Amino acid sequence: MKTLKLIILIFLLICKIQTVSAQKPDNYKMLQQKRVEFLIVKLNLTVEESQKFWPLYNEYYEKKHDLSVENRTRFGDHEHLSQGTEEDYLKALNGLFDYKTKQEQLFQTYYKKYLLILSAEKVYQLYRYEEEFNKMLLRQLQDPEPRKRD
Repeated sequence: MKTLKLIILIFLLICKIQTVSAQKPDNYKMLQQKRVEFLIVKLNLTVEESQKFWPLYNEYYEKKHDLSVENRTRFGDHEHLSQGTEEDYLKALNGLFDYKTKQEQLFQTYYKKYLLILSAEKVYQLYRYEEEFNKMLLRQLQDPEPRKRD
C-alpha cells in the first residue's frame, strides 16, 4: 500500500509540474533553447552532424512535450484523488503507466534515429550532458541566487 501511495504521489507531482509548465509556454521554449545552447557547446558536432541532428532533436522534444500535454488533458491534475476511490486510483495508475510506456517508446525511437547520424560515443555524451543540464537546473531551483565566492 505504501508503494501505491508513493507512485500516486509521484504521479501527482509530475502532473503538477506539467501544469505549471503548460501555464507558461514561453518558459518551456526558453528552457529548451537554453538546453540546446548548452548541448551545442558540449557536444562539439561537425557541421554535417549538426544539420542532421538538431532538427531531429527538436522534433523529439516537440513530441515529448505533446505527449505531456496529451497526458495532462486526459488525466488532469488528479488533486481530487485525495478523496478518490480504489477505482480512481487504479485509473490514475493505469494512466501513469501508459504515459511512461509512451515516453519510453519515444525515447527508444529517437535513440535509434540519433545513432544513424552520430557515433555511439556522441549519443552517449548527449544523454550524459542532458543529465548534467538537468542537475544544473535543479541546483538553480534549489538555490536561485548564485553565491559570491570570496
